[in-house]
Amino acid sequence: MTLKVKKDLLKGVCRSCGTTSKLDSSHKVGVYMLKNPPKDESEFKKEMKDEPEAKEEKGTSKKPAAEVKPKKSKPTGDSKALAEDAKIEELTLASAELADTISRIKSYKNSHDRTPQELVDEIGNICVSQGLKEDMKYYVTMHGLFDDKMLVQWSKEANVRGAVKLMTDKDEFKGRCWVVLALQSFILKTYPETLKQHANTILKHFYDDDILNEDSIIKCCSKAHSSEMLRTGRTFNIELNDQFKKLTDPFVMWLKEAQEDSEEEGEEEEAKAVPLSKEEEEKQRQKNLIKEQMKRQEEELKASKDKARVEAPKSSEVKEEIARVDILEIKPEGKAATLDDL
Repeated sequence: MTLKVKKDLLKGVCRSCGTTSKLDSSHKVGVYMLKNPPKDESEFKKEMKDEPEAKEEKGTSKKPAAEVKPKKSKPTGDSKALAEDAKIEELTLASAELADTISRIKSYKNSHDRTPQELVDEIGNICVSQGLKEDMKYYVTMHGLFDDKMLVQWSKEANVRGAVKLMTDKDEFKGRCWVVLALQSFILKTYPETLKQHANTILKHFYDDDILNEDSIIKCCSKAHSSEMLRTGRTFNIELNDQFKKLTDPFVMWLKEAQEDSEEEGEEEEAKAVPLSKEEEEKQRQKNLIKEQMKRQEEELKASKDKARVEAPKSSEVKEEIARVDILEIKPEGKAATLDDL
């Protein structure tokens, strides 16, 4: 990349694609570059041409071809991957670079009552100065704005909630994935003793404040998708990921059920909103008539059953009376008595 200063603006020009983009000039390095602008390519080329002539004037001779060191070969795909892995390993979660970044965010937050936008801007400037990528930005944000009393801070500090929401609104789905990844490390690795049992509550707070939505939580915390969604982050740990999935499974299941219910209600409302043709209206009318008839028949059947239950005790009383008469050996009317009866 080639750096240029034009009208008190610091710009960078990509040498491969030619894209020009503005750079952050508010940082100390940016202010220095504005006061001491970098040289143009023409000046560099001129110096390179003049350099061997100056050496000859001093009496120095060029090195023989045999003594010239061979040029380094360009790294292959495998060597590039190894180099990237080495950089990731160097930037551990306990490194001095991250510790300094988190300390700067904490001191900025505690030094004054900051607005959400001020917090987001300062966090962005600090991360740019440290060369941190987006996934690490959310990690240092979570550790810089919160501690083991996260639930209390979340309820009392509206500016902090607003700052996290601004960050995720800007980065949309990818930012929400980085939030989940940062929460995994924050809850299970940094403060497991105090926050592990509150993982579902914390996740619900982020959901209620529209920082995380159903789609991001289900995909980033469910067993089917989480590893695929979060593996690209530098703080990804397969053991922490599996542990976080088990902890948050009740909340994820609740979200899935609620989502299914809302989808069914939406389908019913859409079906009601769609206008029906005359034939469909006639069919629907006939269906409604059949339902009414069946309902009426059920009511009549129920009423007859209730009536039979009410009359049942009377018939049993009559049977008992007849049995009692038989015991007394009293003949009913219409049957003449005989001498044996006397």
